[in-house]
Amino acid sequence: MMTSKLHTTVDPIVDIHTHIFPDHGAARIIAALEAEADCKAFTNGTRQGLLDSMQRSGVQVSIQVPVATRADQVESINSYALKITDQRIMSFGALHPKYPHYQKEIARLKAGGIKGVKFHPEYQDFFPDDAAMFPLYEELAKARLIAFFHAGRDIAFENVHGTPAHFARLIKAFPNLKLVLAHMGGFQMWDEVLEEIIGKDVYIDTSFAMNYMSSHAFRQLVERHDPDLILFGTDSPWQDQKQELAKLGTLITDDSDRQKIVSLNASTLLDL
Repeated sequence: MMTSKLHTTVDPIVDIHTHIFPDHGAARIIAALEAEADCKAFTNGTRQGLLDSMQRSGVQVSIQVPVATRADQVESINSYALKITDQRIMSFGALHPKYPHYQKEIARLKAGGIKGVKFHPEYQDFFPDDAAMFPLYEELAKARLIAFFHAGRDIAFENVHGTPAHFARLIKAFPNLKLVLAHMGGFQMWDEVLEEIIGKDVYIDTSFAMNYMSSHAFRQLVERHDPDLILFGTDSPWQDQKQELAKLGTLITDDSDRQKIVSLNASTLLDL
């Protein structure tokens, strides 16, 4: 469990969006996800695999964002998150719309130093702006925990619950809730992101997006959003950290903006 801030003489490069799995199940889980999404992993899905990737890429801090696909997974996932969190790999927690004891679990995560919780509207089959979720969001806001969402399409699903329009309504309903929308605010829904999300008080991350949209579309979103609200993310192991940093360097040529995206914004958000 992380007990102190990261001490470094330079601003750390932070990957806000990664995934790892317990060593005993990582190979099985990665194989199943590769088959489901027809997407090849760049690491073996373990903690050490991510650390090796960080060493190759120069990433100092990775945030792992787990997903509870069933309500009965929540407590075990969060116990693992609390166990592995340190200054190099910080884990968020997980909640599920059907998990009934969210108040107690939020308190446990907060006490353990966890900074946020991941939701996935497709795997968890819910709409982000569903009023049934509002009491849970209120508890997160009171605890000052980050609500981190998969946003937009998912290559393993046909339908989309987490559309930019749904998130726009959530942003309006909960202005005090810290929100991060992955995949540039809505994977493969870039026009809707531009209309519904860009310019609002919400973080977006670059994960699993730069190779799936035109350079023009990427720059358009970045240039129209608050530069303090853009975060570098990779979705590792589904993208390679070193390659993603290099790609970002070709797309963001302003040194100040690039430093904010790869380091300063996440350091501020996470109080590193």
